[in-house]
Amino acid sequence: MNRPVDFQPDYYEEEARSLGDYIAILKRRRKPAIFVFALLTILSIFLALNLPAIYRSEAVILIEQQEIPSDLVRSTITSFADQRIQVITQRVMTSANLIEMIKKFDLYAEEQKTTPVEQLVEKLRGDTKFEMISADVIDPRSGRPTSATIAFSLGYDSKSPLLAQKVANELTNLYLQENIRGRTKMVTETTDFLNQEAAKLDAQIQELDRELALFKEQN
Repeated sequence: MNRPVDFQPDYYEEEARSLGDYIAILKRRRKPAIFVFALLTILSIFLALNLPAIYRSEAVILIEQQEIPSDLVRSTITSFADQRIQVITQRVMTSANLIEMIKKFDLYAEEQKTTPVEQLVEKLRGDTKFEMISADVIDPRSGRPTSATIAFSLGYDSKSPLLAQKVANELTNLYLQENIRGRTKMVTETTDFLNQEAAKLDAQIQELDRELALFKEQN
């Protein structure tokens, strides 16, 4: 009768190595280590000297707090800063605006000969850097600390520092102009809203005057 045989696994414990052991290993293999270090250093220097320099021109735009009292303007007229910036970004970064910018500054002159304009537009979007800037502030309504967007940075990367500055300035101007148009529209809507409320109150006052005059006539 065969009896089952128990197989016990062999366990090998690696000896704990001290810092001196690693130093000894490094000394024994110092030639390959020196070779690898020297090779990486040479490659880094070669890439640093031969890769084209990329310059970034950047502007930081501060977001001003709304000046119109919140109790006079309904939520349908106001919007959060993040939402407002996203709306402006969608209106500024349209293909039509970017194509006009490419033509105005002759961007990607070599690529224009062989690359479709749609790809140049995407390249311009990729070279444009946009980032929200948030900070801890006190909510004036609740008095509690909260995180809010207080500014955003807008930049452009280019091999030419002058071109980077020109395109960044153009993008900044487009954002500011679009913001002015949006604020003008918002003020117009607010004015219309207040005029409508004033007209309603005036109609109510005239109705009260009519009822008061009728009451006096009857009594």
